[in-house]
Amino acid sequence: VSFAGIIPSQRFHRTVRSNSRLASLVRALHLGSAIINTAQTELHIQLLQICKNVEILELHGCAPGLTEELKAALASLDLVSLRHSLQPLSIHMNGSSVFSLSQLFNFIQVWPRLEILDVATDDLGDNSTEYMVVSTQCTSLRNVRIDEHRIKPMSLAYLSEVAPRLEKLSIKAGLDCIATLQHCLVSWSSTLKYLSIRMGFRRQRNGQTTAPIFQSLMAELRELKVSKAMAPPYSLAHLRKLESLTYNG
Repeated sequence: VSFAGIIPSQRFHRTVRSNSRLASLVRALHLGSAIINTAQTELHIQLLQICKNVEILELHGCAPGLTEELKAALASLDLVSLRHSLQPLSIHMNGSSVFSLSQLFNFIQVWPRLEILDVATDDLGDNSTEYMVVSTQCTSLRNVRIDEHRIKPMSLAYLSEVAPRLEKLSIKAGLDCIATLQHCLVSWSSTLKYLSIRMGFRRQRNGQTTAPIFQSLMAELRELKVSKAMAPPYSLAHLRKLESLTYNG
């Protein structure tokens, strides 16, 4: 079920609120609006509370002051796929940040069946006080895409602990992540099939040298999008099943 705007959402809300059988059959919700406001976010939260069997969720935006209510509604679900963005559908205005990246990686442990995580957030800073011991690994999590800001080494290392069997990863990362990437790619060497790493605006400085991110065999990697600084041609010998290579810087 897809809704863009408050009027269609209100109509659907009235329908499922009065028909619990119909509400129980909803497995996918795609919720967004042209602008982010309190009424729209409250309605989205109520829909999540009513449609308790939702497995696939796409959610655009959260109004300030409602992040805790949204988290509580999300925690009650058993998601297989989450796509979340701060941006509304048409107007370039950010909503309130629901999770920092460390909070998100802690939070997803309540969804043991999660397979897809696709998020765009404005807060990817590392805050060690937020990090927790991994209590439940997300062994079903196969596809992770983190947009907007560069991931930090600590966040990347934490992701490898939470999601040990990734098959597809798309991130923005700098050269400060080289050592962490080397370690993580060893952990994912038997499962990872697609890897995209964007460096953003801060490129490698002239004369700056780095070790390649691939130090050992990547048994399943088929598609790679990366900077030459992170994966120089000679390091591709570790990628015996590589079918597609794009150097992006």
